[in-house]
Amino acid sequence: MNAANQAATEKAEQLDKLARKQETADFLALMNTQQGRRFMWSLLSKCNLFATSFNPHGGLMNIAEGKKQIGYQYLEAINQLCPDLYALMTQEANEAVRNRQLQLDNVEEESND
Repeated sequence: MNAANQAATEKAEQLDKLARKQETADFLALMNTQQGRRFMWSLLSKCNLFATSFNPHGGLMNIAEGKKQIGYQYLEAINQLCPDLYALMTQEANEAVRNRQLQLDNVEEESND
């Protein structure tokens, strides 16, 4: 390898390293806010991470598995970069479900009065 190729390779590696560092910082900024964790929970849910991929139609099952693989990549990032925030994210998601149920119960009670 000549010096020019080696310099170009080293520069490309440095740029990749900077890009990964920026991606990590962006991901942590997202996960360190309640809005970001709510967005991530929604994204993981839309990837069907918490549901079966089975479908008797093979094509549809392949699509579901592809979506699930994206969800697994984000889940892996959470587990590597901020595993403690996963527990907080699930707690917040469960609280949101309970709050929506309470709101629904209140609306039903008001409509019965």
